[in-house]
Amino acid sequence: LLGQRATYFYIDGTRYWYDTQASVTRAAGDIADRLREHPEEVWVEIVRRLREHEGNARGDFAAVHVAPDSTADVPDTDAAKLVILPPQYPHRRNAANSAAMSFSDDLLERRGAAQRINRNTLVMLAPDDKRLDELSDAVRDYLAWNQISTRVEEMNLTAQQAAQVDTRRRQADQTVNLRIPAAYIWAIAPVQPDPTA
Repeated sequence: LLGQRATYFYIDGTRYWYDTQASVTRAAGDIADRLREHPEEVWVEIVRRLREHEGNARGDFAAVHVAPDSTADVPDTDAAKLVILPPQYPHRRNAANSAAMSFSDDLLERRGAAQRINRNTLVMLAPDDKRLDELSDAVRDYLAWNQISTRVEEMNLTAQQAAQVDTRRRQADQTVNLRIPAAYIWAIAPVQPDPTA
């Protein structure tokens, strides 16, 4: 806690010390705090990672559509498709009116302006509301350390500080990669209890 909040306090493994130069940990914390006001930057990073890692892992689906911007981005074909919802549409257990359910309802009803015919071919994957908060924290941390790693010379960091920045950036990167599959846990699929409906 002291390492995150103190301006001149340093931590490296089991070593702790004060320095006359402001801590890079504090600088990273300040950047991460500023990113709270811009959640779209966090969402862009999550979508980038989803497209990079999950877009090619089709499994038994004919196609995987990662974070479509609108219902028009998912074609209306008779093949089974997985739609990984954008991070701004989380879901909560037993919530019939969550953002994920609203977007999924729109997706099942329409493809752009046209009515969707093959509704039973879509399965949506949505992030959990609480776990998305944890994922967003990890992404903000990664983006902060990544930003500092690109400004090592500009910030006049010592070799030890640069090594710390690199280590923390790699740790944050691994944390984000672990939290994405932990956050995307809700499968949403259409049901038709009354076959004549």
